[in-house]
Amino acid sequence: MIDRLINGFADIVKMAVSHEAGRPRVHNNDWPFEVIWGSDAHAIEGCDYHNDIYIQQGINEFTSILRAIEALKERSTGLEIGFRRGGSHLIFREYFKKFISVELNPRSLLMFVQNSVLDERSEFIIGYSTSTPVVNKVKEIVGGRLDFVFIDGDHSFEGVKSDFLTYWPLLSNDGVLAIHDVDCPHVPEVKDIYEFVQELRQLDFSMDVVHIDYCGVAIIKKDERNRDIKLPENRYLTAFDSLPKNVRICLYGASKFGSAIRRKLEKNRKDIEIKCFIDTFKEGFEDGLSIINVKQLDNHMYDSDMILITSIYSREIEKTLISKGISNYKIAMPFLTDPAYGC
Repeated sequence: MIDRLINGFADIVKMAVSHEAGRPRVHNNDWPFEVIWGSDAHAIEGCDYHNDIYIQQGINEFTSILRAIEALKERSTGLEIGFRRGGSHLIFREYFKKFISVELNPRSLLMFVQNSVLDERSEFIIGYSTSTPVVNKVKEIVGGRLDFVFIDGDHSFEGVKSDFLTYWPLLSNDGVLAIHDVDCPHVPEVKDIYEFVQELRQLDFSMDVVHIDYCGVAIIKKDERNRDIKLPENRYLTAFDSLPKNVRICLYGASKFGSAIRRKLEKNRKDIEIKCFIDTFKEGFEDGLSIINVKQLDNHMYDSDMILITSIYSREIEKTLISKGISNYKIAMPFLTDPAYGC
């Protein structure tokens, strides 16, 4: 089936973008229909990254994922985080009764949907993959169970770890989860994913890593080797509603992000008392709120219930808190400050 899908990709694209009413095609130039892979698309004259359908992953990576899908005992539901230009969705959906793509960029997704004709197997969700509305919608569509998950969205450490911790529990026994861009620690844009995969290895997750023609893909099967591994607690805050009522909070990170989180909390959770900022380097005041240097933290924790990390250096801060024996903390996800996100 893999050869048929890959060799027939041009026909799959043509069928997806055809329309009896004559609506515009996704391809608006003279570039021919063919399989274009993320590893070599940049070298092809006439390839429009933003307006053409292509497959983001390298050919060997992608076919390795397809082989893992073909080996699944059950192929009912699948999820892709990161839609890009839709090529992978067109292939993945051929295997499942229902396949979902989650994409943050509404332009690329809406352009694809408006100019494509797909049946009920395809579902598209615009939003942050770990936000409460998106996760609830995914659960609703698949009935709380996924047979396949492909993570290729937010490439930050917090983003990929939050995706994994959110969707691994929804993966069925013997299901497969794949993560893209896992094996290029020297590439700044994807080194965080490499570091997260090393964390999974330290937890004794068994995985196959294919790194031949791009930045690598990790394929993890939820079998007897992996299904009973205890996951670290998911400390990523994705909705203010999930914070306890009447809690007293210190914000670790006296920054623009920290101030933005403070304003959001004051607007959306008036029952929460914000006691102070904590910072590794600063002390004094920020917008009238005291800043406690971390060296003095032990003297102030008696007056608060938890810490909310509001800094891009969350991993370093976590280590600091753990070294001080502090375990009641959460990490604010950056999208919480997005004005478009109702949280």
